Amino acid sequence: MAISVKKAVTAATDYLKDFGSILPSQTGLRLEETELWDDPRMWIITVSFQAEPFDDTSRIYKQFRIDADSGEVLSMKSTQAV
Repeated sequence: MAISVKKAVTAATDYLKDFGSILPSQTGLRLEETELWDDPRMWIITVSFQAEPFDDTSRIYKQFRIDADSGEVLSMKSTQAV
């Protein structure tokens, strides 16, 4: 049975926070997009946060692929605005 979208988003944001010391500040973290893929079964979660200096017009976007059954983060990559 697939994990819920809420658990997938939590997995993505926790993963991002684990890299807090090497990524820019994650001020203004915002959920942008969620999608459940069927083959292979995975959640695609896109989040953004303010780039430095803190300006809401300049955001950094990260996309996560999360195994829909285990909740494991499979990848994180930079992406463009959705």
